[in-house]
Amino acid sequence: MKHIKFNVVLFILLLLFFWILIFVALIAAAAEDEGTIGTNPVWIIFAKLFYILRFPTHTLLWEFITNGRMYLFLSGLVFNGLFYAFITERITSFILLKKREE
Repeated sequence: MKHIKFNVVLFILLLLFFWILIFVALIAAAAEDEGTIGTNPVWIIFAKLFYILRFPTHTLLWEFITNGRMYLFLSGLVFNGLFYAFITERITSFILLKKREE
């Protein structure tokens, strides 16, 4: 098994991308909950995307997070960004390694 090198620059770029995406999706989901999102399809897509981006922390630990612990809610979203950036970086590095070997 060949060792796949961790690409730190790609990870940081993906991390920023996912944190911004999660923040925008959170705002859109909050607007949808309040009924102020309207009929704009882009914001509706972002609102629905939040249900995906809240995995794994908010899906698995929802009862623990929502008991008046706002810092856990936000830190869970930060962790989700780290999780998605790590998984995406690993998949990208694996694909690039396989393409170089061909």
